Amino acid sequence: MAERLRVLGVEDDPVSLKILERMLTKGGYEVDTASDGQQAWDCLRKNPIQLAISDWMMPRMSGLELCQKIRAGGFSRYIYMVLVTSKDAKQDIITALNYGADDYITKPVEYAELIARLRVGERVVRLEQELQREKEEARLQATHDALTRLYNRRYFTEAVDFELARSKRYGHRIAFVMLDIDNFKAVNDTAGHNAGDSVLMIVADMLMQGLRASDLVVRYGGDEFLIMMVETSGKDARVVVSRLRKMVKARLAEEQERLAGFGFSKELGVSWGVAVWSPNRHETVEHVLARADAAMYREKKTKGGKSVA
Repeated sequence: MAERLRVLGVEDDPVSLKILERMLTKGGYEVDTASDGQQAWDCLRKNPIQLAISDWMMPRMSGLELCQKIRAGGFSRYIYMVLVTSKDAKQDIITALNYGADDYITKPVEYAELIARLRVGERVVRLEQELQREKEEARLQATHDALTRLYNRRYFTEAVDFELARSKRYGHRIAFVMLDIDNFKAVNDTAGHNAGDSVLMIVADMLMQGLRASDLVVRYGGDEFLIMMVETSGKDARVVVSRLRKMVKARLAEEQERLAGFGFSKELGVSWGVAVWSPNRHETVEHVLARADAAMYREKKTKGGKSVA
């Protein structure tokens, strides 16, 4: 059963507020209370509440004004609003709905009707939550690699243009690191694709642990990864690569012992190549990546040669 949502009860009369709180608690809700519209507004801004039931006539800020402010407030979540009022004329109801109320209850409030209307609000809110989850998942699928959850190549092609423009404006350099897993095909052929996926995840995790939040890590394709380090010189990039090299090598050595049980006997490692983009060289990102790629393959052949182009 889904967890009950938090409900904000808003009422300026202390006795009525206590009765409302008891009704909501009896209905199984976690309850927050406010004695006027302004206090309710402050509460909604601080807490992840998505159901609110408010009196219409209140000091400082009426229920109508609260509804209007919520709809204009730019909340990332939807807040389902129920107004409580003694007004029951058709025009009053229309006014409440036009101000942003989702529903209304006329006084005196009966428990069964209150809970039934809030259940409707729950269904609306949970549908909105599900749509938000689906939207976020679609965004992740479009910009992230499904296995490693790193950014994908598509995202990189969009992000790099922004970083190049910003670096040109401020005269900053960008270091690009290409890396490729040595003997990765042999892992798949010997131990299976699940083992290959495990190796990819290990490398991805080590990269994420060893880099700054501002660095972009991309699964560029297959067993190839790309790192974009903004405001980074060649010297600084070499320091970072040296640290990452040790981290990845140590973790892959542990994995290699496990893979030996499947008959894997080749050396499991990573080859690296670095190239630095400078705003005064008028070089395209494609050319810089080609230099990093070439440096990576030189190291793959020599294992110990120069890895910075």
